[in-house]
Amino acid sequence: IYTAVPLFFVITGYFLYKGDSNDIIASGKKQLRKVVRTTLIASLVYYIYKIIISYLSGDGFIPPFYSIYDVIIWIVFGFNFSGPLWYMTALGWSLLIIIILYKLGWQKLLYLTPLSFIIYNVILAYPLRELSLPWYFETNFVSSGLPWISVGMFIKKSERRIEQIISNTSLWAIFAITLALRYIEQYCFVGAEPRALINVPLVIIIFVICLRYKSFGNNSCIANLGRSHPTNIYLYHSLVGGIILFGCSQYQITIPDSICAAIVYPLTLLLSVIIIKTKAAFSAHNSPQTTPN
Repeated sequence: IYTAVPLFFVITGYFLYKGDSNDIIASGKKQLRKVVRTTLIASLVYYIYKIIISYLSGDGFIPPFYSIYDVIIWIVFGFNFSGPLWYMTALGWSLLIIIILYKLGWQKLLYLTPLSFIIYNVILAYPLRELSLPWYFETNFVSSGLPWISVGMFIKKSERRIEQIISNTSLWAIFAITLALRYIEQYCFVGAEPRALINVPLVIIIFVICLRYKSFGNNSCIANLGRSHPTNIYLYHSLVGGIILFGCSQYQITIPDSICAAIVYPLTLLLSVIIIKTKAAFSAHNSPQTTPN
């Protein structure tokens, strides 16, 4: 029902908001550096993957960019090498804009970002599809990243007031009604857009429920996985899936989507464990050694 990526952005905004502008700028800069580094590494990994697949398929060498236009698309939308990288690029641009707005003292402009969401997902939804533009012109930091991060920041700022206004019973009632409307919307707009209208209150209410029941699932296996592996799983599940599908195509094997997903997730999790352990070993090796006196 398309709530995962908006929730990621809302979570980012919630933890980005610190109350003090200087703290928000410092936190934003720290996250931005991490996003840029992670995106560049993932882009390189996917490019190497494409070269290998191209070689094995007999298609020859694939240059990273064919034109200046491709470079611009990669910088602005993060699309060229892999679909999942759009999220990291949107996150990076959103953080940069937030940092600039807070530095200039114009942070109240963030309250206007839902307008960009409405313009993109309601007013321009059908015209953009009529023009047959690539999907990244619809899903990017303007239409998704910045509006949802702003929602997360507003929730953090108003968390106490929300607790006072909405009781637990009302919270679950709103969730049930919104979820039902979301499924109705899904079936009414099969093959059509926008499908984002009911998503807005649904994403917000899901996140508020998570805040209301923070202790639920603490120290569980899922919670531990969620703390360490979500970025790697999101970034590299397409890589793992692509390798599996390529291998199957070489032997003319067809795998149902449900089975493929069941295979991709644990393998991507294993890849994430390897990445994290490799980073830890590399950091330990390069850290200054202390010798006893």
